Amino acid sequence: FNELMLNFNKYVDESSVVKGYIKLLGNVKEYKLLLFDILDKKTSFRPPYIAEGVYTEGSVPKGDFSILPPVFLGKTIQIEGGSVVGPYTVIYNNTLVAEESVIKNSVIFNNVFVSSECYIEGSVCCENSSIKRNSAVLSGSVIGSDSLIGEDIILENNSLVRKNVRY
Repeated sequence: FNELMLNFNKYVDESSVVKGYIKLLGNVKEYKLLLFDILDKKTSFRPPYIAEGVYTEGSVPKGDFSILPPVFLGKTIQIEGGSVVGPYTVIYNNTLVAEESVIKNSVIFNNVFVSSECYIEGSVCCENSSIKRNSAVLSGSVIGSDSLIGEDIILENNSLVRKNVRY
């Protein structure tokens, strides 16, 4: 998981002082817990916010979708109609969440495409990955960077799709 840890974001690195102690990020679960601690204000770090529980580096996109705090949205995020984002969701920069998709308790890195009618829960999608229409990524799963999950695919709990894989 070194790729995941090295691309953590400008806010924290592999051994960052957070919550008044050293938090070592040794696996995906710890990584997500640290991000969710930040969203819950359990750390001294405070990302920029625009509303209670809604943190962003840019602006919240406009449209007919739901945001359930706490969430963090990076720059240039597009969320289409009928989609639900949150709670406990981090979406980094340049990401598209197409219509009628649900993302909760998950971390979505830069340049990710989530097609229509997808369901992502408790998972991590690394940069430049794509999840095609009507697919599900279930709890504890990780999609490596530059990977593609095809249409109508269900990734069961704790699935690992390595970098550059077409599934």
